[in-house]
Amino acid sequence: TFNAETLSCSKCLAGQTATGGAACSACKAGRFCPTEGTDDPSNCTFGSYCPSGASLPHVCQPGFFANETGRSACRPCPAGYQCGSSGLEDPIPCPTGSFAEESQSTTCEKCQAGTYSAEAASTSCSSCIPETS
Repeated sequence: TFNAETLSCSKCLAGQTATGGAACSACKAGRFCPTEGTDDPSNCTFGSYCPSGASLPHVCQPGFFANETGRSACRPCPAGYQCGSSGLEDPIPCPTGSFAEESQSTTCEKCQAGTYSAEAASTSCSSCIPETS
């Protein structure tokens, strides 16, 4: 950044960027500016997000994931999947015999006795006893 009073340039702080002597501004959401004087912000990495003004990526918390770079927020783990650890790139489908009814699940629940789920990524279990009408 150019300072007109002192007729000198100074580096922008970490989390900020400027090009061509322009005023410093917050690093754009989805990107991070790790050092003073960053003129080419980096895309946020897999398993993390970068809000505006980030100097480093923020790791996605359990229940969330980021499967692409440049995310400004993590995505909630969908129903039928589990996101049990920090920094997940992809949600993990619940295995057969288990389910996750809600989004943002960190674990899958096993089907109770007398119920089943025949497919991975189930959001519920079905009764083993056929319904009668």
